[in-house]
Amino acid sequence: MSSCLNLDGGFTVESDKCKYTDDAIISDYKYETTIVEGNVVKPVETKMQFKTEKKVGKTGVMLVGLGGNNGCTCVAGAIANKLG
Repeated sequence: MSSCLNLDGGFTVESDKCKYTDDAIISDYKYETTIVEGNVVKPVETKMQFKTEKKVGKTGVMLVGLGGNNGCTCVAGAIANKLG
């Protein structure tokens, strides 16, 4: 049985693979897979690093299209993003 719990605030990850800076969260990940070539099986390991910016970008939302013309919809989207 599983349950879902909503958090009121933020949370942090305590791991040697996760680092917090003032601007971003940097995490290291190791992807492991196997390649099979004929009768030979080779384990393959790929190391990756992910960087997540802490600052949330400003994005506008257009709820209603203007008319239905693609040009008007494009202009309205640009205005929505500009005005936020």
